[in-house]
Formats: sequence, C-alpha cells, structure tokens
Amino acid sequence: MVRHVLLAVSCAVVMLTAAVAPGFPTTRAWASPPPAGFHHGVPEVATAGRSPAPPGPPSALQRAAMHGALPFDARTHAAAKAAANAAAHGHSPANTPARTTPAILGSSSGLYDPNWSPPDATGAIGTTRYVELVNSTFGIYDRTATTPLITGTMNALTGAPATSSVFDVQVLWDPASERFYYAADEVVNATTNNLDFGYSTTGSPGTAADWCHYTKPYGADFPDYPKLGDGDSFITIGSNVFPSSGSTHTNLDAFLKPANGTTDCAASLSGAQDVGLTNPDGSVAWTPVPANDIEGAGIEYVVAVPSGGGNSLSLFAVQNSNGTIVFSNARSLTVRAWSPPADVPQPSPARFPIDTLDGRATQAVEAVDPSQSGQLALWTQHTVFGGAGAEVRWYEINPTPSTPVPFQSGTQTSSSVDVFNAAIAPDRRVNGTARKFGDAIVLGFNTGSATQPADVESVTKIGSGATVGPVVVTTSNGPVADFGCNTPEHPGACRWGDYAAATPDPASDVTQSHGVVWLTNEYVVSGKTTVNNTHSWNWSARPAPK
Repeated sequence: MVRHVLLAVSCAVVMLTAAVAPGFPTTRAWASPPPAGFHHGVPEVATAGRSPAPPGPPSALQRAAMHGALPFDARTHAAAKAAANAAAHGHSPANTPARTTPAILGSSSGLYDPNWSPPDATGAIGTTRYVELVNSTFGIYDRTATTPLITGTMNALTGAPATSSVFDVQVLWDPASERFYYAADEVVNATTNNLDFGYSTTGSPGTAADWCHYTKPYGADFPDYPKLGDGDSFITIGSNVFPSSGSTHTNLDAFLKPANGTTDCAASLSGAQDVGLTNPDGSVAWTPVPANDIEGAGIEYVVAVPSGGGNSLSLFAVQNSNGTIVFSNARSLTVRAWSPPADVPQPSPARFPIDTLDGRATQAVEAVDPSQSGQLALWTQHTVFGGAGAEVRWYEINPTPSTPVPFQSGTQTSSSVDVFNAAIAPDRRVNGTARKFGDAIVLGFNTGSATQPADVESVTKIGSGATVGPVVVTTSNGPVADFGCNTPEHPGACRWGDYAAATPDPASDVTQSHGVVWLTNEYVVSGKTTVNNTHSWNWSARPAPK
C-alpha cells in the first residue's frame, strides 16, 4: 500500500458507464445456466470516457489506505499483532537453511520515488520488456538493460488526472495475448474512489501512450489492496472493500480481454462482478488474489484466507462461459495452522519495527508442472507467525479436485531473522505455442532482525528436491526510519511494501536445464527521514540443483 501522494500529468481514460453500485446484490442476473459449480456475477461494461469529479482532501479511510494495507478488523488485528510480538522469540523454527548460491543472473537497483514510502514495488517480465511499477512511478526496461527506457508517473500510465492519487499498483505479462496488464487504486476525493486497469497495445511498450485505460467507479466505497490476475480470455481483480456504510467485504471484478493482436483501445469491455466472497464456513474470504495464468488455462483460480488465521485457504474459480464470466463458490484447502506474523525489530537507532501484515496471500501464479504429470498447479505464499517471529509459508496446490490438495508445500524460516514479504513463481516458459520447464521455483523475500537491516534474499527448488539457498541479493545499509513510520493511521510500526513480485520469463534460454524467474522487492538506503528511504531492487534467477 502507499503513504504520501505525488500528483502528475494525466492523459485520456475510459470509464465504466454501467457499473453496479457498490454493495451486496439481492439477486443475480443469470442469462443462462452457468457451468456446474459456477454462478453468474453482476454484469458490468467498461466504455470510453470519464465522468469528471472535483478533487478534494482524502477521507480518514483513504488516508489510512494510502499509508498501508487495511486489516479486516483493526482492533482484532492489533491484539493479534501484540500477541505475536510478545511470543516472537520463544518459537522454535522447523529449520534454518544453510546459505548456498542459486544462479542469480541479473541484479540491480530499480525505481525510486522520494515522495512515497515504501514503494510497494512490483514488476513483470515479457518477451522484450520488463515493466516495473512503484506507487507513483512506472519504468519500462529493455529486458537486457538495467536502466529504464522510460519512466513516468502512474497518473500518466493509467490516464488519471493530475489531481488524483494513484497507488497499490499491479502489473502482469499475459502470454496468451502477448501484452501487459495493470491495475491500481485511484482516489479522486473523499467520496470518489476508482479501480483503474488497462493494457499495453503492444508487447513492447515504449511510452505511456502505448497503454489503454479503463476505470471501474466504486463511489464512496474503497476497494483496498487490488490484486490482478488473468485467465485465457479475461482479467480478474480482487479487492478488500471498505464501504461507506455496511460491512467490510471482498469483491472480484472480471473483464474480457481485447482480441489478440489488436493494437488499439477497445471502445468497451464487458465483464462481471462477484460481490461478498465467503469461505466455506460463511466467513469473509479475505484478500482474494487472482492467479497470473501462464498457460492460457480455461479456468483461473483465486486464493483467499480467513481473516486472523486458521488452518485453511479458500480457492475460487473464474471462467469465460461463451462470452459470459462466471464465478465458483469457495472450496477449502486444509493447511498447517497459521496466525498473523510478528513485526520485524530493526537495529538502532530505529524506534519502530517493520509491519508484516496479517497473514494474507499477496500473489499467485498458475502454470503446468511437468513433475506433477503435467497437471496445472497454483503457487502462492504468505507471511505467518513462526521462526524468529515471522516466516513465509508457500504452497504448490492442485486446484482441480473438488477438494483441493497440495502437491507440495514448504516454509522459509529462521531462528535468528524474521522472513517476510515474499513472492513465488515457477520457471515455466510459455511463448506462443512453445512451452518448456515449470518443475522448479524461485522464492524471493526479505529478512531482518534487531541486528540486521532488511536484506533481499531468494531460494530456489527443483521438483521434490531440497531448497537451495538462501542467497543474499542485496542488503540495506540501515533501518527504515522515514515518514512512513509511526503514522497516525498506522501507529507504532514502519510501513514496508505490502507485496513483492515474481514472474516466469517467457523468453528464457531453452538450451538451459531450467527456466528463469524475474523478481522485484525492496531494501533501505538509510540517512533519509524527510523523504522515502526504501528503494526497489530487481533481479532474475535460474533454479539450481543442490
């Protein structure tokens, strides 16, 4: 999530003129029987044009969202965090891996914006470009370079007016349509919130003009923490919705992609919304994270968690049924019991620890795994209590049975440092009809402690083999101690990126034994207190045998 606002030049956008008013629908408009186990959502249409709205100061809720991810229930979350922090150093980890060296291929500093803390860095690799987004800035890189071809504001990329605040950015590469997609929150004024999304008109975008823009109005309701995924013919955005009245709930917005090969902006995109997602027990399915589909699969899977912890994850499915987007109800995956993680202590002179969120999943990838008889697998991870106080649990899930089961799972943990803010992806290479690799993963994450500033590290794993690593990708030279610490909206902690990125390389070297994953995370450059002192870092890695 984000902290402070930088406003910038805007360009034209398109909006949803037939969006459904936020809230829980009392009926669903089912035009025809959906596939078994699926239901139609509320129809939506994205069309050209934007209704102007006057700018204005943000509300208290919007300010809180700009300073970090919003918990489901602030009081319950604070109590859970206090308990985790009190118990942090009395927990015994499952294992502390030895440091060995996976194959790091490229590694360099990424985008930096002094006006937002932290950056919420994310990125995606395509066949010719790497696109990196931080809260207020975009950068487009040639895949062989460490210096961007171009940088600019997120307002310019999304087409939002200069008076809007654009943040909580997401980007993915879609091998099916060979283009990039983005999503972001936009705050216009205290009663006007938008969910912005769009796509590049080419697989090799070079400027902000190479993107098409769409806006889903949410009115006074706020769609926090939007997460972007896709299926074969549609994109999906999951949000935690904090309404102006009524109960906090979660939504899935889905829209059909433009036709493959089109290089202009579609006049309209049809779609549907599924409102009020629940776990099988009826509780709110917290933070729905749609998967980045690498295969062009007919069904896209979405992972969510019970707020506050538990022993399960929930899986939803989204599908295009003859031009109509349909959604499934939740199915439960049983996992080892988990609870929210402790915060990460920082070295002196830091006064406040690093916030580690609430146990939510933060990203997901679905791809074929040749080592699992060529079945489709769903990869995801989250930071939970364990180890020195925070550890990362990851899962490779078989999502197709009526009761999902794990192909495998693991824990990145340590008794001496906290492990947090991770992203995972398989090394699957999909480029047109060419498909290769996919039996290995790269996991990127941060580590930190009262004596170690936050490092960026990664591990790799091939099939059922042992984890290789961790290797230190880059180090911080001091604690985070900028204006993102101890804010009125999030007192007592320093904000850290609420997500990282990991994406499979669609153009990795086919002569190698494994593919490549590209990753983005963040680290600290100390000595800055009045401006952001968290920077982004990009790297790529090839899984290596033990």
